[in-house]
Amino acid sequence: MNASDSKVALRFAHRLVAFLLVNSSISALTLSSVLAETIAPSSRRSSLSQIEGLGRPGSASANIVSLAQYPHFDPTGRLPSDTAVSAWWQDCIAANRESGSSGKVCYLPPAKIRMSRSFAFDFSGNRDGGGLILGAGQNGTLFIFDDGASMSVINSRGGGVFYGTFQNFGVIANNSKGPAVMLGQHDFSDFLNGFALRDIFVKNRAGVEGSSGIEVNGFGAGQLNNVTTSAGCTDDHGHCPVGGDSLLLRRAQFSQFSGSFSGGKNGIALRDSYSFGNSIISPDIEVVYNGIYQDSAYANANSVYGGQWSWCTRGVGGPCRENMGFAIVSKAGSLIVNNPNFSFSDSVTDGRPENSVGILTTRGASIGVSTPPVAASGSIVTNVTTRRVAATLFGITARLDNVCYGPAAGTCTGPVATGGTVTVILQPNDQLRLTYAGAKPGMSWSPIQ
Repeated sequence: MNASDSKVALRFAHRLVAFLLVNSSISALTLSSVLAETIAPSSRRSSLSQIEGLGRPGSASANIVSLAQYPHFDPTGRLPSDTAVSAWWQDCIAANRESGSSGKVCYLPPAKIRMSRSFAFDFSGNRDGGGLILGAGQNGTLFIFDDGASMSVINSRGGGVFYGTFQNFGVIANNSKGPAVMLGQHDFSDFLNGFALRDIFVKNRAGVEGSSGIEVNGFGAGQLNNVTTSAGCTDDHGHCPVGGDSLLLRRAQFSQFSGSFSGGKNGIALRDSYSFGNSIISPDIEVVYNGIYQDSAYANANSVYGGQWSWCTRGVGGPCRENMGFAIVSKAGSLIVNNPNFSFSDSVTDGRPENSVGILTTRGASIGVSTPPVAASGSIVTNVTTRRVAATLFGITARLDNVCYGPAAGTCTGPVATGGTVTVILQPNDQLRLTYAGAKPGMSWSPIQ
């Protein structure tokens, strides 16, 4: 190794130590010993090779448990590394078993880590010790699971566990029956307290109902920060009316979620159980059919702050012109949306009260204005509100010949076939006139931001 290589290796070691000091709870004394081991002079090995050498099984002085040192680890991804990953994780658990222990870093080197079966980061042997699982970059360290297999973070013995941190790696799976990554067991038998996922990429290629990118089942006072999820929707318009949830919150409480939640039928879904007091901060929601979907009556007092929203709607074009989704579909619970940047305004909600339950805007006004009764065929209804509204007509049991709207109801469209749906935009003081035969259609008005 020449002098130039030595300087590069030394700078790398110092940066590693500085990074770990900032991003973990490991003491400065422990990290000083890492530095000492890392840059110790050697006539046979470079400083960089010493870093990779840390964590060799049986080395009592090592402060990094590195997957690179385990038998049956294949960094090329051609062969499965299940055996190596399992042995590495057992040593990581042992190295971080108790609160206040030596705090060894569980290091994942640059690699394509092929996994032939599902793997659980099981904290049952480490209830209070926590631990830092650190990769070499979201595309630098990449777990690639065989079809049907996935990753989970759980306590197999049930109950609460504390303080795990996962950072700087990616996960790709093709699991049609669930998530690529699961946080907490599906049956709600455990709970992850104070856990964090940072700078992580997760993709489930399945793209079918019942699949998801990340599924959160027991998660409190935690963070997903700069996390990118995808549930397999690859249509450029987000036209995936049948598909999975990019981020699925089943039981998340007083936690923060920030990142890109895209590529699915739903960007974010809140389902099934008690999710409350969460903050979704500056989400990037795109290439989705619906932005946020919730149907849990136990999902309450969750807030969304800002973010960029783009979903399958007429403005996107393509198949979304005829079959569009919505920014928000809320069938139960409550949701506070603060100052979102909606790319479009024609389908924030579908206008039906049953799909707009408990949604509040930035100003605290309920999404949904009072919908007037449907007038007799040929009669005029005027938008007397002070807001621009989307008037949606549905439940058409006979042909709707004409829908005329705008100033003096001067713009007309139709006919609309039995069973069809149509939405028109009304400015304040615009008029709406319907011409139909038979039963009155259903109608719902909702304001546009």
